[in-house]
Amino acid sequence: SAEVLPYKNQITVLAEIFRCLPSPTGEQYQAITHWFWQTAVSGYFGGWNTGSMASDQAAVQDFGAGKTKLIEIALAKPNADIWESRTFRLNNAHAKLLAIVLAHHQPIDLLTGQSIDISKALAWINSKEFHHFFPRKYLEKKEERQQRINSLANFIMLSSASNKTISDSSPSEYLPSIVTAAGDKLDGWLASNLIPRDAFDAALKDDFNNFLRIRAEYIHAAVMSKAGWSDGSATGSIATSL
Repeated sequence: SAEVLPYKNQITVLAEIFRCLPSPTGEQYQAITHWFWQTAVSGYFGGWNTGSMASDQAAVQDFGAGKTKLIEIALAKPNADIWESRTFRLNNAHAKLLAIVLAHHQPIDLLTGQSIDISKALAWINSKEFHHFFPRKYLEKKEERQQRINSLANFIMLSSASNKTISDSSPSEYLPSIVTAAGDKLDGWLASNLIPRDAFDAALKDDFNNFLRIRAEYIHAAVMSKAGWSDGSATGSIATSL
């Protein structure tokens, strides 16, 4: 569904890519994949206009004709703080990108150890599978700002039943049960939810600020890797830093 994509106009360009290049090679598929993640995380299509359309079409046609190895467009590489400063909303492109990168990691429900139903979670009109890691009501009692409460870095995929079990508990209250249930699988369960161990350790201490910062960096690293930018280079486009 187009609702899953961060930007619907990505479909327009993808259609042109596969019109020009119906049978990409493995290397070309990688370039297309990098283009998708790069344009999504950079917010490129947020400012798309007629001038962008024309230059993108030329770039795609050159790529399809084998004149270039990459889809050469100018992109600005964002910093990790986008995952901490932006909030989870259904019409937010980075919220959709978070859902996609989580889906790629096959998340485990932290309370039950069961696999999350990705197809259900990505039915974007239904956000019931996305919940706060630091519970909203708990943070409200701490008088945390709503923008921080609803930070993208504070969201995971979690079943509604598990979310009800957590309710307004502090992480230091509900996370020890996860440690017990997961046993030696804990790191795997956490990794599937893009939660590094040091972020989890911060949460065990109810340290919301450090949890957000560490997890934002971890999410960003996962997305940048898929974009081909994990080594600091621009492997799918011409990039500048923000």
